[in-house]
Amino acid sequence: MQIRTEQEQDHPFVFTLIKKAFEGEEFTDHKEQYLVERLRKSAAFIPELSLVALADEKIVGYVLLTEISIIPVAANPSKTFGFSTAGCRSSLPKERDRRRINQGSASKS
Repeated sequence: MQIRTEQEQDHPFVFTLIKKAFEGEEFTDHKEQYLVERLRKSAAFIPELSLVALADEKIVGYVLLTEISIIPVAANPSKTFGFSTAGCRSSLPKERDRRRINQGSASKS
């Protein structure tokens, strides 16, 4: 088995592979292949982390890793009306600053 970076001409094969992979799954909207298409067009897409697995020169596997931010939010709904939205909005500039700091230190090493 060979693993390599996905190329643009792989997209139709990856689309079909993802569609078939989720066909029999119960808890899905069966649109994962469209999510991958959207992620490829997003700022979070890192081409080097979009990989295909090949067997006999045919695509048999796919993995896509993207940059994400996970922001846990919790509040007592009866006491803090609107906190979730306000908390997320106020945390976003801090997250952007943290990324700038991390990217700056990573590029120096």
